[in-house]
Amino acid sequence: MVEQKGFAGHVSVEDNLCRWTRYIDYRPNNGRPDEGHLRLDGDTLYEEGDPSSVLGSSYRETYTRERRADRRSVALRRIVSPDRARPGSRGGDGVLVIIDDRFLYARSRRIQLPPAETLKDLVIAAGSDRDLVHAYLDCEVSYGRVEEDFPWNVELSTIPFRENQRLIGIASTGPGTEPDCVELTSNEGKETWRIVESNLSHGDLVALLNR
Repeated sequence: MVEQKGFAGHVSVEDNLCRWTRYIDYRPNNGRPDEGHLRLDGDTLYEEGDPSSVLGSSYRETYTRERRADRRSVALRRIVSPDRARPGSRGGDGVLVIIDDRFLYARSRRIQLPPAETLKDLVIAAGSDRDLVHAYLDCEVSYGRVEEDFPWNVELSTIPFRENQRLIGIASTGPGTEPDCVELTSNEGKETWRIVESNLSHGDLVALLNR
């Protein structure tokens, strides 16, 4: 588990240099910037980086577009109250992205990771402190499908027991009391999510979350 990768945040692009700002990261901050050079060729994106980047080595990655966000393009971010931000609470920062029929969800840990080269280093240093090890590993990045036979089904996750489970439990979603927000109410309490971006009407977004 400690070798997995996953993060959520935003990007800024200047010419062909892309910089990623991570709100939520499965791995600890190693002090190196997350940036690389991008080149787009049709539906294929090429990314190249050098040893000064977050990976610490030269690399080249290739991505092929599967969805064009023609049907749905949604980004939500959980508004964290002081109660939910403290250690031991159910949820901290959260991001939900929906592209057509797919979703990507990220939830932060209840604690903040100390700086380190790798997550493995932190887990080894924790030794026999199982509570601390579990806290280090409790960062969720989950991917799945919005619709079909099992709406909101998690197909892949950094937390294995989340796979083949429904991302959103028994809950109801409605318009938020604040502008550009939706509220998710369940037996675990109420969460307010800010609409960062959406090509859906407010009503269609609420209906989608209630599937």
